[in-house]
Amino acid sequence: MKIYRLSINISLLLVISLLLVTSCNKTNRSGVNQSEVIPPEKMTELLTDLYLADGLLNYPPIRSDFSHRDSIENYTDVIESHGLTKEQADLSMRYYFIDKPDKYEDIYDRVVENLSGMEAELMQQLANKPDPDRNLWNGERSYTLPDAGVNNPLEFSVRTEGLGPYLLTARITVYEDDQSIDPHAAVWFWYDDGSEEGKKIMWDKKKLKKNSRPEFINMKEELDDPRVTHIKGRLLNHDPQSGHWEKHAIVTNISLRKLSDELDRESESK
Repeated sequence: MKIYRLSINISLLLVISLLLVTSCNKTNRSGVNQSEVIPPEKMTELLTDLYLADGLLNYPPIRSDFSHRDSIENYTDVIESHGLTKEQADLSMRYYFIDKPDKYEDIYDRVVENLSGMEAELMQQLANKPDPDRNLWNGERSYTLPDAGVNNPLEFSVRTEGLGPYLLTARITVYEDDQSIDPHAAVWFWYDDGSEEGKKIMWDKKKLKKNSRPEFINMKEELDDPRVTHIKGRLLNHDPQSGHWEKHAIVTNISLRKLSDELDRESESK
């Protein structure tokens, strides 16, 4: 799902303003009674919501749902949700435009401040929330052996993103003429414990068949040790052997993700 950022653009707000103002003469005074004018604080709230509505109506799925309506109707709904009428909004905009342009500039500055604050808060929430759709894999998306190395085990190291379940998936084809012994995928959680190799917490090994057919591997493990900093492993691991020998395999569609609780339940039900 894509995230559409709010772009603070004065032209959009002016467009909304022009839509609301049904008639605006060029005299020095608006002729609007001040008692009919929406106070600046409430005007700020109204224009903030009108700006948000304009952004939502430019989002294709929402625009499609409201395509049968006149755009003025949509803005009128927003106005009425504030306990106001379109006539009140028209008169107030005329008043601020003509009689109090400095006050209108102050209102606009506060609208921009509100929208900027909303955007900053949203981006902070997104930054702190794990994205189940984000692939953590930092290597190549596909490998062909022996082109990638005659006996390359395809080692990897990826930083973890907190506690919880992690899922590694890939599409692996090991051909019948592959010369490795016991081909398998090996994965482990890792942290530096001061030793030369570091501490490994092994996942269950996934054996690979030499049948020249693509195999979709699915390896999942729960991380519950806060000392762990990385997920490491070898996608095409093998037992040691001497002499010259070569692998013949293809690995594609590699994905390593941190699962949300909902996705974790879905994976367990499959």
